Amino acid sequence: MSRPDPYAPHARFVRPAYARSEPMRVIAVLIGFEVIMGLTGLVTYELLPQDVENPDSSPFGTVFGFAVFGLALILFHFLVRQIHHRGIETMLGPWDQLWRDGRKTLIAVGLPLAVLAALTVLSRGDTIVQTRNLLAWATMLPFALFAIGTQCATEEVVFRGYLQQQVAAVTRGRLAYIVVPSLAFGIGHYWNGWGPADGILYAVWATTLGLACADLTARSGSIGAAVGLHLANNLYATIVLAERDGASSGLALFLSEPVDWASYNYDVETLLDLWVAYEVIFSSLVVLIMWLCARIALRR
Repeated sequence: MSRPDPYAPHARFVRPAYARSEPMRVIAVLIGFEVIMGLTGLVTYELLPQDVENPDSSPFGTVFGFAVFGLALILFHFLVRQIHHRGIETMLGPWDQLWRDGRKTLIAVGLPLAVLAALTVLSRGDTIVQTRNLLAWATMLPFALFAIGTQCATEEVVFRGYLQQQVAAVTRGRLAYIVVPSLAFGIGHYWNGWGPADGILYAVWATTLGLACADLTARSGSIGAAVGLHLANNLYATIVLAERDGASSGLALFLSEPVDWASYNYDVETLLDLWVAYEVIFSSLVVLIMWLCARIALRR
């Protein structure tokens, strides 16, 4: 007796992309999205107070920097509507499943990440130079959840919703529709690094996260699980521990002494250092654990 195809829900998920699946349309949308992200970045820069050093490290600046992704999502919706004659509602999967899978995955992935965050704080206690007022920090959490959720939802709609659907509409090859959007997602994170080596590490980590999200989307037929996993990961990276005055550090409870990353050598030769292998293995294991927790929660 043959086992059922675990990726069968993906066929239903992809159907809205078949009508207008020409590659040139996809290229036009991706170029348009890059323009949109440039515009939203400009909006963020113009609206944040420039008379304050590191404005994006304040609670307001951090929340605003994430929330502005909502503008990018709206503009992306109109862009796809013009080029493919469909909106983001066709990239989500069944609405009830979206919320159910997102909630289950957020909880299942968030719990082990909370333990990891606690261990990280304990192991780096000697580097912590500031602890924010607990009540003020807790008051910011609903805003953090909304803003970071907006950012995660936007990226998942673009990469696991739109791009994964469009690649699958052209080829049914599982490797293609899982790997191609993940590589695009990873490449987009290259610019987060301080130099070539750091950028490559960011890209490798983001590609690994993208693979996990793409697989969950293919198994469930909805981006709900991908959003839940992505949101748990970004909350872990944002609201517990950050460098003082660092980018997007305004929501962290604990702040560590800032590191002068610009003084480090991040040339490509750095990738041959032993610590790089450790970073890749550790980050990959964390993503693997998150993916397994999500699959257990979804029973897929």
